[in-house]
Formats: sequence, C-alpha cells, structure tokens
Amino acid sequence: MAAVVATLAVSCIKMSSPLAEPVPPYTTLLHVGTQTIFVEVADNDKSRERGLAGRDRLTDMQGMLFDFQYTNISQPRFWMKGMKFALDFIWVKDGKIIGITPLAPVENHIYDDEYKTYDPPGPVDQVPEVNAAWASDHHVKVGDTVKF
Repeated sequence: MAAVVATLAVSCIKMSSPLAEPVPPYTTLLHVGTQTIFVEVADNDKSRERGLAGRDRLTDMQGMLFDFQYTNISQPRFWMKGMKFALDFIWVKDGKIIGITPLAPVENHIYDDEYKTYDPPGPVDQVPEVNAAWASDHHVKVGDTVKF
C-alpha cells in the first residue's frame, strides 16, 4: 500500500534550443494536446524518486514523464523537495488528461513533513511535469490526449 502513495521528488536541466536535436536525457517525444515536447522518462523507482530535483531549469520544450503503466502505483504523491523551479503536474490516465495541477511552487524546508504534497484527482498511469504555467500558456486542458 505504501507504494500506492509513494512520495516522489521532482526537477530538470536545460537544452540548447527548443527544437534542436534533443540533448540527453530529453530524447523521447511526447505529444501533449497539440504540443510536442522532449521528455526524460522516469520509469523505475530510482529515476522516479530522483525526478527533476537539483536541476536548474527546463526549456519550454522539455519535461519529465513519470511512467507508472507497469507498476502497482496508481495514486502517486509528488512533492517539490530539492526543486529549483516551479512546475505544472499533468495527470494522465489511459492517454487522456484527467487533471492539471498548475504552478507548484519551489519550497525550501528543513523537515520533510513541511513540504506540500500533490496528488492526482484519481488513478493515473502517467504524469508529465513541465515548467509552471506551461499548460495554460499552451492551452493544454483536461480531456486532451497524451501519447508517445
């Protein structure tokens, strides 16, 4: 049961230019609504736990995709521990956006229990993370599709 509410840290790095060849680790194309971005895929416990924590920033064309499709985790819990920039969380189930948590702010606390946690509105199998306000800036909304 603990895995179902696993707490995950999140963060990211920069790419030279938005539509240039992707720079590792941002090498997978992800279509979010009408937008296409390069993502790093976090698809194992270690990469999901590390997330984007400690990285300086993302470009407008980058993100991280937390993939839970082949796990027993359907209600992941995220926090902003170790983050240097704000994020939008996009909650996805079966290739459809079921919710968006915009503008999760940077937090700096001494104790882990002081961090706000972010939960999906229901069971999810993928969670793209992008820069704060990215979803609204690009008119991404609930009901839009998300696919590789």
